[in-house]
Amino acid sequence: MLDARKYLMDKTDIQIAEDFMKKWLFTANEGKFKMEEIEKEFPLFLQDFRWQTISRFIMKEQKLEVNKENLMAQARKLAAYQFSMYGINNVPEEHLAKYAENILNSDKDSRRVYEKVEEDLVLGYVRSVVTLENKSVSADELRKMNE
Repeated sequence: MLDARKYLMDKTDIQIAEDFMKKWLFTANEGKFKMEEIEKEFPLFLQDFRWQTISRFIMKEQKLEVNKENLMAQARKLAAYQFSMYGINNVPEEHLAKYAENILNSDKDSRRVYEKVEEDLVLGYVRSVVTLENKSVSADELRKMNE
């Protein structure tokens, strides 16, 4: 996933008026952040903004849609994961479904679930059109690649 995102962002030339974007972030957040904070965090914001632009383009061009079933399935996965963090692994389906609905009713959590489903759809499409080359690497080579 990370490799696909990086590859697509490296290959896509998205021009952004950075000064305008910084001023917009400052104004849109109504002074919650100082300009110095925006300057410091801007590279991460820019990277995220570029990925969202690419992702939305692929969603539109490929007519990919997030639907209720996708959202509920992802919310159930999140619910099961949260229960498993407390050592509860065999949660009855009706409890998972109810907890998943609560997740989808929360603005913050539902946005996170939506973004994950959208990313899965985009990366699923990318995987379907990309040919991967399997390559053996030593442990040292893998460490160097991850630096």
